[in-house]
Amino acid sequence: MGKDYKKRSNRGAYGKEKLMHALNALKNGESYHSVSKDYEVLRRTLQRHFKGAVIQPGHHFLRRLRVTLNANFENELVAHAINLQQRFFGMTPLELRRLAYQLVEKET
Repeated sequence: MGKDYKKRSNRGAYGKEKLMHALNALKNGESYHSVSKDYEVLRRTLQRHFKGAVIQPGHHFLRRLRVTLNANFENELVAHAINLQQRFFGMTPLELRRLAYQLVEKET
């Protein structure tokens, strides 16, 4: 991104707290239209979240990609790869992905 980059969308500008308050208002029986106006969250967004079509409300995902490894496990994998590289046994990105996949399969 260049130094003159300006974000063009306002996706998720309402924030997680406003969304949670809006969902609580819907649970209390208010209409989608009034909640949308009061909390400034789009009506379709409220419908998706209220019907349970969104896995984690307030979180944005990059299309189909989901986080599979927790941060601790990922840090251990990085440390292992760095350790191997320092011993002159570097791994290619493909080998690292295979190792990560095998470890995740082993844990599940």
